[in-house]
Amino acid sequence: MSTIAFILILLTALGLLYQIIKKIRHLRQQQQIEFEGYCLLVTINRADEYQTKPTGIFQQGEQEWEWQIPFSMQTLKTPVRGYVVVNKQKVVSFDQ
Repeated sequence: MSTIAFILILLTALGLLYQIIKKIRHLRQQQQIEFEGYCLLVTINRADEYQTKPTGIFQQGEQEWEWQIPFSMQTLKTPVRGYVVVNKQKVVSFDQ
């Protein structure tokens, strides 16, 4: 019986360690968010033969940024205001 108890304790400890490492990685990934907030999407530069990825120009007050946007955002009519989340110079989500 003691061998079975030892194996169960070991498996529980390994499971706990796995969950802790998973949570730490998730928290680090959340910290990489460069920008999060309401912005005005002013202009969309569509992907073409010269520019491989579509980009959007976002404004907040006097600040202006150009970030890579998903292809699905190319159909938006500008200007449009929304809540944007940016990670590594790419728009992760844009909610109007």
